[in-house]
Amino acid sequence: MKNSSRNQFSMMTGYRNIAASLLALLALSGCASSSATGLTPSISGSDTVEAGTEANYSFVATSPKDYNLSYGVNWGDGSSLPAILNVPSDEEQSGKHTWTQSGSYMITVIVSDGHGGSSTGTYNIQVENPPAD
Repeated sequence: MKNSSRNQFSMMTGYRNIAASLLALLALSGCASSSATGLTPSISGSDTVEAGTEANYSFVATSPKDYNLSYGVNWGDGSSLPAILNVPSDEEQSGKHTWTQSGSYMITVIVSDGHGGSSTGTYNIQVENPPAD
């Protein structure tokens, strides 16, 4: 029975990775578009953070037809948040991230309604070196 639970967890993790990859591929290929008015995600959080310090961000989108939504988040440094799948429209989602290098980064949030509507929102941040002691 334990193997069955592990296999189910492994399959769910695999599906989440596939969904995140698909959403990222849509965005990178330019196929992610706002085919549903109002679907564009709103992203909020600090626009300046210190390297090595965890930062919190929230994002939300509204489906005009009240479809459940799925999100993919890329932090702009080569890492991403595991896909958030099948959550109610207008329900705020959140993620935390720590950038290790100073510089400019673009957070990209891709949202899909599972019915052909998808959109991408971006948020620019500046990561600064911590103050010298």
